[in-house]
Amino acid sequence: MVGCSETASEVECDQAYDHLIAVRTGTESAEIVKKIKATELEKNRPIFLKECVGRTSKSVLACWNAAETTQAMRECEVSR
Repeated sequence: MVGCSETASEVECDQAYDHLIAVRTGTESAEIVKKIKATELEKNRPIFLKECVGRTSKSVLACWNAAETTQAMRECEVSR
């Protein structure tokens, strides 16, 4: 059944990666440092999507998107 999948779609994984970038760069005070870090993280998006789409549960991504730290994101993976 289409639409009833418990694993994440490409759009959901892409949004989760956007959130990961926001969390990883959010503590930087200088805008240029945020931009450099985001550019570096962006290089890993295709790898993340390959591992995420159809493999990661929607509940893990929901937890990820609510997380405010990378540690909290790691805990999402363990607790789900």
